[in-house]
Amino acid sequence: MQDIITVEKVAVIANGAVEDYDQMLPAVKGYDQYIAVDGGLNHCAALGVTPLFLVGDMDSVDPDMKKKFPQLKELKFERDKDATDLELALEFLIKKEPKSITIFAGFGDRVDHSLANLILLTRYPGKVFLETATEILGVINKQLELETHAGQTFSLLPMNGPVFGITTDGLKWELKEDYLDKSFVGISNEATGKSILVTVKTGDLLFSIHKNN
Repeated sequence: MQDIITVEKVAVIANGAVEDYDQMLPAVKGYDQYIAVDGGLNHCAALGVTPLFLVGDMDSVDPDMKKKFPQLKELKFERDKDATDLELALEFLIKKEPKSITIFAGFGDRVDHSLANLILLTRYPGKVFLETATEILGVINKQLELETHAGQTFSLLPMNGPVFGITTDGLKWELKEDYLDKSFVGISNEATGKSILVTVKTGDLLFSIHKNN
């Protein structure tokens, strides 16, 4: 499986819930490469995008669906394993050193799966993101600049424990050498311009940018 094309932007289509494919399609378009995670292949078909790889234990994939993608390469794992299909897909992709990876359909009916996928973001800060119909999420552990527009809702939440030395530039309520923990989180701040710069000294800081305001 060493013939994957090294590209800058990869979209990973997971097997979570999708309420509106027409709403999802504009966000999914424009990626250099697509990877389907197990039943995410069904979403790819509905979206009209062609994945290069299908990764997983294949317990949620209809064999007839695979026939729609004759050039599809498979990276198959046993059903009894110590990692989720999405974990394995990210481990595979990260070795190819893309500039960024964005997960779509990463949330579903099971809260434990959704929380596990958020924790996955902490393994690849500034590299792996998760996008829903309304939000873009990722993790900062050093420094990251994000494109925004004035008035856009922006939240910061600590993951895996307290986060120290948080400094922001571009928010209505700025943080300077501040900290967030389970007693205090940064919900519903606002962007003031075209970008936000966030710097963190220690810890994993989850950000959420709301797309629709």
